[in-house]
Amino acid sequence: MSYVDTKSPDYEPTKNALTEQFKNLDVNAQLVDFDYVGHDAKEFAVARVKIKTTGKPGSGFTDNTTDAMVIFHQENGVWKLWGQEILGVDTSH
Repeated sequence: MSYVDTKSPDYEPTKNALTEQFKNLDVNAQLVDFDYVGHDAKEFAVARVKIKTTGKPGSGFTDNTTDAMVIFHQENGVWKLWGQEILGVDTSH
């Protein structure tokens, strides 16, 4: 959770969901594509991000690639995830 801004309204729900969803799974996430869109004059930046997530064979995890618009915010001088809107999920790997 170190990559999520602690002031994000999604921080606690994300923490709870990830803990529950991945507690018994051994998965890898890999950045596939990152297209910087821009930022405002104050504190937020936006990028289109594709992340491929794969599980160990036999784990029951469905490999997928998500395509999302991601909002970033600086927390203590470090860009962190603020929120995202999923545009699509591809499971045809």
